[in-house]
Amino acid sequence: MQPQGLLHMESDNHLGRVLNPFSAGLSIQPCAGPMCRSLRDMDLFLRVILAQKPYLKDPLLVPIPWTGPNTGVVKLKIGIMATDGMITPAPPILRAISWAQKRLEHCADVEVKSFAPYQAREVLSLVRRIFMPDGGVGFKNILAASVIDVATDSSHVSDIALLRSERDEYRRTMAKHWNEQDVDIVLMPVFVGPAPAHDTAIYKSYTSVWNLVDHPAVSIPTPLYAGATGSEVYADSHVLGEEDAFVRRAWEETSFEGAPLSLQLVARKHHDNLLFGALQLLKQPLQLV
Repeated sequence: MQPQGLLHMESDNHLGRVLNPFSAGLSIQPCAGPMCRSLRDMDLFLRVILAQKPYLKDPLLVPIPWTGPNTGVVKLKIGIMATDGMITPAPPILRAISWAQKRLEHCADVEVKSFAPYQAREVLSLVRRIFMPDGGVGFKNILAASVIDVATDSSHVSDIALLRSERDEYRRTMAKHWNEQDVDIVLMPVFVGPAPAHDTAIYKSYTSVWNLVDHPAVSIPTPLYAGATGSEVYADSHVLGEEDAFVRRAWEETSFEGAPLSLQLVARKHHDNLLFGALQLLKQPLQLV
């Protein structure tokens, strides 16, 4: 379901422990997420994994019965979030969001609402500190053994405890924010633009927020592609900050012609079944396979 590439970060951890790199869960608990060509394939992957009852071996897992695409969904409330308020997505991504929203507005079983972004800049600051609580010591030691001289700055255990407290507080406030929006699912960009040029995939705030709060998300393709260079421009010239300026500059300096456009659907924590039920419901309007 990810035509833009294979670098993948999943969130909701229902598949078991993965040693990549902190199975202790000091910051963000990692897990494996399927990369598939269709909803059927993702459902197969999860059914096979969960049929082994991994929750009997790992006390971190929750034994939720898997219904997947067969989950009954009635009057789905979908929140549309076109921007996180820190970085305005490239013009073709906004076009893809608009395309999806218009199609969903004609679905009898869907109520389309707006979803307000929540503290994107604070999330960026937190994930930069919490994704590597050891300061990347392992990686830096490998580099130090070569000709590259790097400095290490690992966190003290008390610093990690403070980061976890900050993480948990954000999770609580995000849950409150989600409830106030009164939506079941959020549809939003999966990245700030199409597949990025080398050395420009710096800001991953559109996905890292869901890693931080441990919500399941699925990247979905659209039938749309980026236009020819110069054919699409930002409708709003207002720059939101240095991160936004970087993304705008990368868009202007790079040719993305023909690049596929993807979006993502996000659900609350432990609502994987609802997410797959929503995908099944939206297969036709969003032209999914």
